[in-house]
Amino acid sequence: MITHYSIQKDSEENGVYSFIARIEFKDGSKLSLKDHLILKTKRKYAYQWMKKDNTLIIRWDNAPHHSHISTFPDHKHVNLETNIQPSEEMTVSKVLQFIVKVIGVLGGLLYFLY
Repeated sequence: MITHYSIQKDSEENGVYSFIARIEFKDGSKLSLKDHLILKTKRKYAYQWMKKDNTLIIRWDNAPHHSHISTFPDHKHVNLETNIQPSEEMTVSKVLQFIVKVIGVLGGLLYFLY
């Protein structure tokens, strides 16, 4: 399922743990991961899944700029930056499980429906 991955950062500095990585999947899609835990109390994350041509499939994040979303600050952008939808708080594990499931169904064609 995963054809390549690289870890750009995996460190703790001054109470901030940062993990930044990139994963490529067998269908050519890519996942860019950014997860930061600040002083063990505040978490900032963004997981951006893109097609082979770098167009957005889904980005899950918790940037606090969509207060109208019922799951604020957690939300997702689906296919377009402007298509913002509610989302549960995501983790690397949840995102990978979702992607593996989608890619596995119909050889990945299902993600065009998202």
